[in-house]
Amino acid sequence: MATAVTQKGDFWVMAKKMVDKLKEKPTKYEDLEDKFSPDKSFEELFTNIWSMKEAHSMLVPELVVDEKSDSEAIKFRNEGNTWYRKRELTRALELYNLSIKKAVHPVLPVPPNPPTLPEYDDQVERTPILPSSYGGSDSKKHKVLAMAFGNRSAVLYEMKYYCKSLKDIDTALELGYPEEMAEKLEARRARCLEADATRRHEEETPLGIETSPTKDIAKRSTPTTFAQKLNERLTLSHVFLDDLPLPRIQNVNDKAPNLSSAVKVAHFPNKGRGLVATRDIATGEVIGVEKAVCVNIDKDELDSYCSYCLRHCFNPLPCPGCCKVGYCSIDCRNKSLTEEHWLECKLQPTMIKLGLQNRQMIYLLVKNCTFHKIKSLWNMAKGIRHDSPEKRGCDADGLYHSSSYNSIYHLCDNLEKQTFGVLFTHCRMAFTITKLLEKSGRFFIHRPGKKFSPTRDDLLTTGTILLSQALKVYYNPYEIMDLRLKKSIGGGIFPALSLFNHSCNPSTKHYCIGRSIVHRAVRPIKAGEELTDSYMSDFYDKPLEARRKFLENYLIKCDCEACRYEWPVYDNLNSVEFICVGCQVNSGGSLAVCDQCIERGLFPERDLGENRFVKERSERAWSTIFKTLKIGLWMNNKGYLPQKDFEYLCNSITLIRESVLPPCQIVCDASNVLLRAFELGS
Repeated sequence: MATAVTQKGDFWVMAKKMVDKLKEKPTKYEDLEDKFSPDKSFEELFTNIWSMKEAHSMLVPELVVDEKSDSEAIKFRNEGNTWYRKRELTRALELYNLSIKKAVHPVLPVPPNPPTLPEYDDQVERTPILPSSYGGSDSKKHKVLAMAFGNRSAVLYEMKYYCKSLKDIDTALELGYPEEMAEKLEARRARCLEADATRRHEEETPLGIETSPTKDIAKRSTPTTFAQKLNERLTLSHVFLDDLPLPRIQNVNDKAPNLSSAVKVAHFPNKGRGLVATRDIATGEVIGVEKAVCVNIDKDELDSYCSYCLRHCFNPLPCPGCCKVGYCSIDCRNKSLTEEHWLECKLQPTMIKLGLQNRQMIYLLVKNCTFHKIKSLWNMAKGIRHDSPEKRGCDADGLYHSSSYNSIYHLCDNLEKQTFGVLFTHCRMAFTITKLLEKSGRFFIHRPGKKFSPTRDDLLTTGTILLSQALKVYYNPYEIMDLRLKKSIGGGIFPALSLFNHSCNPSTKHYCIGRSIVHRAVRPIKAGEELTDSYMSDFYDKPLEARRKFLENYLIKCDCEACRYEWPVYDNLNSVEFICVGCQVNSGGSLAVCDQCIERGLFPERDLGENRFVKERSERAWSTIFKTLKIGLWMNNKGYLPQKDFEYLCNSITLIRESVLPPCQIVCDASNVLLRAFELGS
């Protein structure tokens, strides 16, 4: 889960000023606790904030316009040239990227909108909301943009990214690169082709087999500047970075396509919906794979990642309409423009200024959303009723799918548990975003380019939906992690994977591949056992009080064994203690039999050190432990794991889990080795 958003930005200033104004009349402020209490519906809550004159006078922001400018683009390009001459290539590349994003872009034809979701085809309006072209200028020549691409191709060539340099050369020529200078680009193209051919030849062995894709991977640390990010990126293999395969679920659940048939949705009295194993699940088995319904990249990472697929992208293609986002390919740009970015493009600069950029998912939960579409989906989701709580979020046929708005509508919002402060804050947030949607000219529309003036009821409906989605976004996000840099770059909503309940000692682990998340078992799971995930660090990384304080933000009281028995953090754990082969309960120390079993005469004929069964089991377990940790060290050095070693690793984890008494350091180490193997795509 994503952590709470830092409260910085104009919205939080405006919200505080509104509270200060209300407190000037203490009785009026005290009355608000009744108006914004959890026994009210979303409709009542938003109607109450909409009726406050203080909100209309203090929570209406100005729409920030961040237009493209050739003059600004030229300044960035000239500064980049200065750094290029100094051979500071990373700084030059950063400035050329800014020049490309800022330069006026030609008009792009927009591909047809993706089809409406099948389950709503006959109920939701199908009129495309996008115009036939997107942003930019009708001019046939875009010299400023072309020059920026041409200069960037020089940096990419120097960095030995020949294929990327070739793409920039082609783009520069298509955009109208000056004819008198085109000869330089053609010469660079010839050098790129020659150098790329030479490199491909050198990377092949005499047998024609490519060498290890992880050669010369350097130690990694979290970068803090663009240059550090880029240098980190350049040390890593193309295969490891860009071609990590998305694992497949072996047997797909016929009622929940993003989950395995090995699980089913169940209802727990104190936790709500969750997942239960329908059969024994093996270590390493894929439990769920889901692409985010919507994602949001942190504003500090927009320059480094594709805004659609979230791939690390240091040479982005620009959005034709705004200066904020970039894409790794034409395909990602087309998908983003037609699915989600059209509204975001207009509002993102304002959301960043308000300090609400990480809350853009509030209105991005519906792709291509307009007022009429989201109203239709909302009303339909409200109208679907199921007898059992396990089927909440399913459509009329009992299917739970991310593409259905029903699954989003029924995500946990904890409305009945909210405090006045949380509800009042989210009401003000929904009010502000409603005003922004009204100002954007892209939400209240009948058809492309045809706005209409919303009525009061239209605005109240919009705010009600946004308020509901604001709480869902707060309680159900997953962090999007960059596996290489081990850091969060944003968040996403995954309705199916949100069904995993929390445990500080989880049975599954999740990891990110682009905008998808994969869940896999990290230990054997018995039929009938609940599947859990950790919404934060595991028990051995944080002490109990720190975990409890974090989980309070999400109204979670964890009752897992690590919390019940107050398991210590890693440094205070025993290295290893085997489960007693006699009673299967107590610790057998380092030789797998406990003192009580010895006293009961479990092994009366022989001395413990001579007992063959105990000795053989101990030696086998120790051998497995040492080989598992050795695999972990080997992976860290090499950066990949062959399939046969991955299978051995999964079997070893199973043996360790069956032989070793938790909590101990060996079990924690083994889990981390396995997660690392998952992340490497094994």
